[in-house]
Amino acid sequence: PVLGVLALLFNVLSGSAEEVAKPSAAALLQTALDTNSVVVEALLPGDGVTFPKKGDSLTVHYAGRLASNMKLFDSSYARSSPFVFNLDEGMVIAGWDQGLAQMSLNETANLYIPSALGYGETGAGRDIPPNADLIFEVYLVAINGESVAAPVPSELQVTVLTPGDGKTYPKRGDTVTVHYVGTFTDGKQFDSSRSSNRPFSFTVGQNRVIKGWEQGIPQLSLGEKASIYIPYALAYGEKGRAGIPPKADLIFEVELLKITPP
Repeated sequence: PVLGVLALLFNVLSGSAEEVAKPSAAALLQTALDTNSVVVEALLPGDGVTFPKKGDSLTVHYAGRLASNMKLFDSSYARSSPFVFNLDEGMVIAGWDQGLAQMSLNETANLYIPSALGYGETGAGRDIPPNADLIFEVYLVAINGESVAAPVPSELQVTVLTPGDGKTYPKRGDTVTVHYVGTFTDGKQFDSSRSSNRPFSFTVGQNRVIKGWEQGIPQLSLGEKASIYIPYALAYGEKGRAGIPPKADLIFEVELLKITPP
């Protein structure tokens, strides 16, 4: 398939003797290129015991991006329709066959795929140029039609998609300007500043946005793109709001465009 979008989970571990930083997307892609193999970055754990084998029918949701510029070229989430294929039977690119074989049922992961295991020297259509390295976020929904209930993260999670300058972070009182796309956990979009090409601005610390934004966006540096998973308690709570059902966990893809001091 031609699949598409981006990434989710940079966890900062606290309360332990030592802090462990996860490798950046750039580092993981470089490893894939150096070894000419697929690198699998687990985002949300699966059951840890049920792995697909050759010939199994897999049901997946995915989002595919070009590694060079993180441009989204395909997404099953956007169609609200999962993709079904048989593992290791030549129905998908080699990078998918290799990567999905390493995932357990219900797992979400990023697959970093060098061009040789993607669409190679020819590319695919207008959206995937020749020699394009790819990054897929893939959710393994079912194996041979069997699925399990997805584990639900209980805390806010920020995953870097494209690094920023790494030194300029918003602080209380700063006005930040962002582009964003908001989706439910099933991939359905409910809001986007990009659709109208009108960035959104707010002042950090004035509680004019949901708590998940107040907590998550100060973790981004200038120019950074990130995926922010926000549990309902830090979003619109038990009551929801117009267009947002009660107890809805949300995912925002946010790009921090500008930071203006008071």
